[in-house]
Amino acid sequence: MSTRGVRFFAMPIEFTNMINEIISSLQLKVLLAPGKRNAKIKTLIVPLNLEILKQLDVSEFFLTDQKVHEGILVSEVNIPKEGWVQVLIPKEIPGKLFKGSLGIKTDWYDKEYDAIIDNKNSISLYNKILRRIKKHLEFPLIGYDIRTGTSHTYPIGYTHNAKKFLKEGGELASGINETDIRNSRFAVDKSDIRVDPNFQLPIK
Repeated sequence: MSTRGVRFFAMPIEFTNMINEIISSLQLKVLLAPGKRNAKIKTLIVPLNLEILKQLDVSEFFLTDQKVHEGILVSEVNIPKEGWVQVLIPKEIPGKLFKGSLGIKTDWYDKEYDAIIDNKNSISLYNKILRRIKKHLEFPLIGYDIRTGTSHTYPIGYTHNAKKFLKEGGELASGINETDIRNSRFAVDKSDIRVDPNFQLPIK
């Protein structure tokens, strides 16, 4: 399996501004692929609006520079073959910010040829988007255990406003959403590490 990706922290409003800038400069389409296999692929009107994304209650979307057949079913789409780039939307709740990400899977198994096929065109699109996103990011982040303070560096990016959010007391969360509570946190530098030896994970 050939996959590429980058994770990052960004405030939702600046994230939509970043993505809209990329959509405009590369003339991309924004697609929603609902989880149900019998659901239809939807093309979103651009530029993206944060309130519309909230109303749709989506956590991710796809970007493409190719023609999309309206009304195609999710079950009929081979996303690596189509070369769609997946975007996970960063999420903010009071006091916490959750990561966004950019990713792509470039290969798939072709039954007709009994072979693994690689989509090199999708790598080119991914790299174009990645270069533009990285202009807004700094690296790396420090991941640490809130109970012990033990830390390691991770290739995760963050924007200026995400750093400001952290410095003003917010948390760069290691989980994927508000129900995914972990004993690890992220920091920009050692001064941001907040140790709590009495921290307890919730009992499930």
